[in-house]
Amino acid sequence: MTRTSRHAIVVCLLAVAFPTAFGCAVDSTPDVDEAEDELSARAVAGAYDDLGVYPAPQGHITWFLLRADKTFFIDVKGEYGCDVYAGYTCPSSWSSGRSGNTEITGTWKGTRSGLVLQPTGTGTASAPIVMTAKTVSGKLVVDGTIVPNRHIKASLTVRALFGKPHTATEADFRGLWKNVTPQDSDGDVPTITGTNVYLGKKYKSTVEFKTTGTYREERSDLNGAIPNRGKDDGKFLVGGAPDGKGAGVLILDPGYLFDAVPIQSMSATKMKLQVNAPDEVGGGRSITLQRTP
Repeated sequence: MTRTSRHAIVVCLLAVAFPTAFGCAVDSTPDVDEAEDELSARAVAGAYDDLGVYPAPQGHITWFLLRADKTFFIDVKGEYGCDVYAGYTCPSSWSSGRSGNTEITGTWKGTRSGLVLQPTGTGTASAPIVMTAKTVSGKLVVDGTIVPNRHIKASLTVRALFGKPHTATEADFRGLWKNVTPQDSDGDVPTITGTNVYLGKKYKSTVEFKTTGTYREERSDLNGAIPNRGKDDGKFLVGGAPDGKGAGVLILDPGYLFDAVPIQSMSATKMKLQVNAPDEVGGGRSITLQRTP
């Protein structure tokens, strides 16, 4: 080996650590564990949350949605690169929903050791978030770092998995449905997101699932036309229950904090949804929807 060749090797080794400081080509191909792994991706695609930690520490992930189309949403405690780096968003004020959390969106891929999240959007280009992911006692345990050193992690409850079997499909939902759930003593009924809406003897509540893949829930006068707000509430998706049994889970996806609603029963004309999970506040409540002509 010549002195010149030895010098070139030293320079290129330094270039691995400082790629912009030297004129050598550096192989940027990811390691085997970071390469796309479709089996891992299908197994992990789903809806997750970890809402039982209070007060949540910095870096705690509360909502985690890995969609089947390889886009993702996470909500994490702490404010990181808000509205500066691509894919990182925080409401600008407390009145507009600021909570001290950051919403991160982008694309994702499954690897043999976990996940690689690539935040995307307007702003300065963001570095990928590399995470380990493993199932422990039925929960998805994720651990990663927002570059350069912001640690994020959670032990997530599995709400739905897109790769699990489910008998209901998105096509089964399409159309207009009326909320026929019995009213409580105050005249209230639950909505599909688990809140209450007053109906009494004057109002009706409907949900329309559109062919565009979006939905809209509306209260209107009992004998009046349903108003057209011109804006839908979000997208709807259907995944499988964590055990792969039953009709599946309806995921209401507005693009930020989502709801995963187990489908208790479904026919061509009527469905029953568990709008509050047993481990949530007011847990175990259901809503009955009846298809309208």
